[in-house]
Amino acid sequence: MVSYRQCKRDLTPYLGESAFSNYVISGAVSELASSVIWTPMEVVKGRMQILEAQNRNTMWLIGHIYRKEGIKGFFRGYWMGVGVFLPHSVVWWTSYEVTKGYVGKNSTDGNLSAFQYGLSSAAASTTAATCSNFLDVVKTRQQLAVAEEISKIRPDDQQSVIKVARNLIREVGVFRALFKGLHIRLMHSLPSSILAMIIVEKVNPDIKRKPIDEEIRKLEHNDYY
Repeated sequence: MVSYRQCKRDLTPYLGESAFSNYVISGAVSELASSVIWTPMEVVKGRMQILEAQNRNTMWLIGHIYRKEGIKGFFRGYWMGVGVFLPHSVVWWTSYEVTKGYVGKNSTDGNLSAFQYGLSSAAASTTAATCSNFLDVVKTRQQLAVAEEISKIRPDDQQSVIKVARNLIREVGVFRALFKGLHIRLMHSLPSSILAMIIVEKVNPDIKRKPIDEEIRKLEHNDYY
Protein backbone atom coordinates (compact mmCIF):
# COMPACT_ATOMS: atom_id res chain seq x y z
CA MET A 1 0.00 0.00 0.00
CA VAL A 2 2.77 2.45 0.97
CA SER A 3 4.84 1.64 -2.13
CA TYR A 4 1.79 1.85 -4.39
CA ARG A 5 0.56 5.20 -3.11
CA GLN A 6 4.02 6.77 -3.10
CA CYS A 7 4.78 5.61 -6.63
CA LYS A 8 1.35 6.73 -7.80
CA ARG A 9 1.88 10.22 -6.34
CA ASP A 10 5.36 10.48 -7.87
CA LEU A 11 4.04 9.52 -11.31
CA THR A 12 0.93 11.71 -11.17
CA PRO A 13 2.66 14.87 -12.52
CA TYR A 14 3.85 12.89 -15.54
CA LEU A 15 1.05 10.40 -16.23
CA GLY A 16 -1.95 11.81 -14.41
CA GLU A 17 -3.58 10.58 -11.20
CA SER A 18 -6.27 8.52 -12.94
CA ALA A 19 -4.16 7.22 -15.82
CA PHE A 20 -4.27 3.48 -16.52
CA SER A 21 -0.49 3.49 -16.98
CA ASN A 22 -0.08 4.99 -13.50
CA TYR A 23 -2.08 2.15 -11.95
CA VAL A 24 -0.08 -0.47 -13.84
CA ILE A 25 3.39 0.90 -13.06
CA SER A 26 2.58 1.67 -9.42
CA GLY A 27 1.09 -1.80 -8.94
CA ALA A 28 4.20 -3.41 -10.44
CA VAL A 29 6.59 -1.37 -8.27
CA SER A 30 4.63 -2.19 -5.11
CA GLU A 31 4.84 -5.91 -5.86
CA LEU A 32 8.58 -5.88 -6.56
CA ALA A 33 9.12 -4.20 -3.18
CA SER A 34 6.78 -6.42 -1.18
CA SER A 35 8.06 -9.70 -2.69
CA VAL A 36 11.44 -9.18 -1.00
CA ILE A 37 9.63 -9.35 2.36
CA TRP A 38 6.94 -11.93 1.64
CA THR A 39 8.93 -14.60 -0.24
CA PRO A 40 11.04 -15.78 2.76
CA MET A 41 7.92 -15.79 4.93
CA GLU A 42 6.04 -17.91 2.38
CA VAL A 43 8.94 -20.36 2.05
CA VAL A 44 9.14 -20.91 5.81
CA LYS A 45 5.34 -21.10 6.20
CA GLY A 46 4.97 -23.63 3.40
CA ARG A 47 7.81 -25.83 4.66
CA MET A 48 6.46 -25.68 8.20
CA GLN A 49 3.00 -26.78 7.08
CA ILE A 50 4.29 -29.98 5.47
CA LEU A 51 7.02 -30.75 8.04
CA GLU A 52 6.55 -34.33 9.22
CA ALA A 53 8.72 -34.17 12.34
CA GLN A 54 6.63 -33.15 15.33
CA ASN A 55 9.56 -31.99 17.46
CA ARG A 56 10.75 -29.33 14.97
CA ASN A 57 9.89 -25.66 15.37
CA THR A 58 10.14 -22.59 13.16
CA MET A 59 13.63 -21.58 14.33
CA TRP A 60 14.94 -25.07 13.62
CA LEU A 61 13.46 -24.92 10.13
CA ILE A 62 15.01 -21.50 9.43
CA GLY A 63 18.41 -22.81 10.50
CA HIS A 64 17.94 -25.98 8.46
CA ILE A 65 17.11 -24.03 5.29
CA TYR A 66 20.11 -21.73 5.82
CA ARG A 67 22.55 -24.58 6.45
CA LYS A 68 21.31 -26.62 3.49
CA GLU A 69 20.61 -23.93 0.89
CA GLY A 70 22.04 -20.67 2.19
CA ILE A 71 20.29 -17.30 1.91
CA LYS A 72 19.02 -18.16 -1.56
CA GLY A 73 16.93 -20.93 0.00
CA PHE A 74 14.66 -18.32 1.57
CA PHE A 75 14.13 -16.71 -1.82
CA ARG A 76 13.35 -19.92 -3.65
CA GLY A 77 10.54 -19.10 -6.05
CA TYR A 78 11.15 -15.34 -5.81
CA TRP A 79 11.11 -14.75 -9.55
CA MET A 80 8.21 -17.14 -9.96
CA GLY A 81 6.50 -15.19 -7.18
CA VAL A 82 7.16 -11.96 -9.02
CA GLY A 83 5.88 -13.59 -12.19
CA VAL A 84 2.69 -14.51 -10.34
CA PHE A 85 2.06 -11.58 -8.09
CA LEU A 86 3.30 -8.77 -10.32
CA PRO A 87 0.40 -9.30 -12.75
CA HIS A 88 -1.80 -10.09 -9.72
CA SER A 89 -0.87 -6.75 -8.14
CA VAL A 90 -1.31 -4.87 -11.41
CA VAL A 91 -4.74 -6.43 -12.00
CA TRP A 92 -5.74 -5.90 -8.35
CA TRP A 93 -4.88 -2.20 -8.19
CA THR A 94 -6.22 -1.45 -11.66
CA SER A 95 -9.49 -3.25 -10.90
CA TYR A 96 -9.73 -1.52 -7.54
CA GLU A 97 -9.14 1.96 -8.93
CA VAL A 98 -11.52 1.44 -11.87
CA THR A 99 -14.26 0.01 -9.65
CA LYS A 100 -13.74 2.74 -7.07
CA GLY A 101 -14.02 5.36 -9.79
CA TYR A 102 -17.20 3.76 -11.14
CA VAL A 103 -19.04 3.40 -7.82
CA GLY A 104 -17.91 6.85 -6.71
CA LYS A 105 -18.62 8.74 -9.93
CA ASN A 106 -21.43 10.69 -8.24
CA SER A 107 -19.30 11.65 -5.25
CA THR A 108 -18.46 15.36 -5.21
CA ASP A 109 -15.52 15.24 -2.79
CA GLY A 110 -14.01 11.85 -3.62
CA ASN A 111 -15.19 10.28 -0.37
CA LEU A 112 -16.84 6.88 -0.65
CA SER A 113 -18.84 4.87 1.85
CA ALA A 114 -17.41 1.83 3.62
CA PHE A 115 -19.66 -0.36 1.44
CA GLN A 116 -18.26 1.19 -1.76
CA TYR A 117 -14.67 0.67 -0.63
CA GLY A 118 -15.51 -2.91 0.35
CA LEU A 119 -17.21 -3.56 -2.97
CA SER A 120 -14.20 -2.20 -4.88
CA SER A 121 -11.83 -4.37 -2.87
CA ALA A 122 -13.97 -7.48 -3.36
CA ALA A 123 -14.11 -6.93 -7.12
CA ALA A 124 -10.35 -6.40 -7.28
CA SER A 125 -9.53 -9.45 -5.16
CA THR A 126 -11.84 -11.75 -7.12
CA THR A 127 -10.54 -10.58 -10.50
CA ALA A 128 -6.86 -10.73 -9.56
CA ALA A 129 -7.10 -14.10 -7.77
CA THR A 130 -8.91 -15.70 -10.71
CA CYS A 131 -6.35 -14.40 -13.23
CA SER A 132 -3.30 -15.51 -11.24
CA ASN A 133 -4.53 -18.70 -9.56
CA PHE A 134 -2.76 -21.21 -11.81
CA LEU A 135 0.57 -19.41 -11.50
CA ASP A 136 0.13 -19.19 -7.73
CA VAL A 137 -0.35 -22.95 -7.43
CA VAL A 138 2.74 -23.57 -9.58
CA LYS A 139 4.77 -21.09 -7.50
CA THR A 140 3.78 -22.81 -4.25
CA ARG A 141 4.71 -26.23 -5.62
CA GLN A 142 8.07 -24.93 -6.80
CA GLN A 143 8.84 -23.43 -3.39
CA LEU A 144 8.10 -26.74 -1.71
CA ALA A 145 9.77 -28.95 -4.34
CA VAL A 146 13.04 -29.39 -2.38
CA ALA A 147 11.30 -30.29 0.87
CA GLU A 148 11.94 -33.92 1.79
CA GLU A 149 8.22 -34.63 2.14
CA ILE A 150 7.50 -33.42 -1.41
CA SER A 151 10.64 -34.76 -3.09
CA LYS A 152 9.54 -38.27 -2.09
CA ILE A 153 6.25 -37.80 -3.95
CA ARG A 154 7.29 -35.68 -6.94
CA PRO A 155 11.09 -35.75 -7.26
CA ASP A 156 11.06 -34.28 -10.76
CA ASP A 157 9.37 -31.08 -9.54
CA GLN A 158 12.87 -29.81 -8.73
CA GLN A 159 13.85 -29.76 -12.40
CA SER A 160 12.06 -26.59 -13.51
CA VAL A 161 8.93 -24.47 -13.25
CA ILE A 162 7.73 -25.91 -16.56
CA LYS A 163 8.02 -29.42 -15.12
CA VAL A 164 5.98 -28.37 -12.08
CA ALA A 165 3.26 -26.95 -14.33
CA ARG A 166 3.19 -30.07 -16.50
CA ASN A 167 2.94 -32.35 -13.48
CA LEU A 168 0.07 -30.29 -12.11
CA ILE A 169 -1.88 -30.41 -15.39
CA ARG A 170 -1.20 -34.13 -15.78
CA GLU A 171 -2.51 -34.81 -12.27
CA VAL A 172 -5.76 -32.80 -12.34
CA GLY A 173 -6.34 -31.64 -15.92
CA VAL A 174 -6.23 -28.14 -17.43
CA PHE A 175 -9.54 -26.82 -16.06
CA ARG A 176 -8.97 -27.93 -12.48
CA ALA A 177 -5.37 -26.74 -12.64
CA LEU A 178 -6.55 -23.24 -13.56
CA PHE A 179 -8.99 -23.02 -10.64
CA LYS A 180 -7.47 -25.43 -8.12
CA GLY A 181 -7.98 -24.05 -4.62
CA LEU A 182 -9.44 -20.76 -5.90
CA HIS A 183 -12.45 -20.87 -3.58
CA ILE A 184 -10.22 -21.41 -0.55
CA ARG A 185 -7.97 -18.60 -1.69
CA LEU A 186 -10.94 -16.25 -2.02
CA MET A 187 -12.34 -17.30 1.35
CA HIS A 188 -8.98 -16.40 2.86
CA SER A 189 -8.26 -13.19 0.98
CA LEU A 190 -11.65 -11.52 0.56
CA PRO A 191 -12.49 -10.77 4.22
CA SER A 192 -9.02 -9.47 5.06
CA SER A 193 -8.77 -7.46 1.84
CA ILE A 194 -12.20 -5.86 2.27
CA LEU A 195 -11.62 -5.01 5.92
CA ALA A 196 -8.10 -3.68 5.32
CA MET A 197 -9.11 -1.37 2.48
CA ILE A 198 -12.13 -0.02 4.35
CA ILE A 199 -9.96 0.84 7.35
CA VAL A 200 -7.10 2.32 5.30
CA GLU A 201 -9.33 4.36 2.99
CA LYS A 202 -11.44 5.68 5.86
CA VAL A 203 -8.45 6.60 8.03
CA ASN A 204 -6.26 7.91 5.18
CA PRO A 205 -8.25 8.25 1.94
CA ASP A 206 -6.27 8.38 -1.28
CA ILE A 207 -7.70 11.71 -2.45
CA LYS A 208 -6.32 15.20 -2.72
CA ARG A 209 -8.52 17.93 -1.29
CA LYS A 210 -7.73 21.44 -2.43
CA PRO A 211 -8.04 24.21 0.15
CA ILE A 212 -11.36 26.06 0.03
CA ASP A 213 -9.70 29.47 -0.29
CA GLU A 214 -7.77 28.24 -3.33
CA GLU A 215 -11.02 27.15 -4.97
CA ILE A 216 -12.60 30.52 -4.15
CA ARG A 217 -9.68 32.37 -5.73
CA LYS A 218 -10.03 30.30 -8.89
CA LEU A 219 -13.77 31.00 -9.09
CA GLU A 220 -13.19 34.74 -8.58
CA HIS A 221 -10.47 34.69 -11.24
CA ASN A 222 -12.78 32.94 -13.72
CA ASP A 223 -15.63 35.37 -12.95
CA TYR A 224 -13.32 38.35 -13.49
CA TYR A 225 -12.53 37.20 -17.02
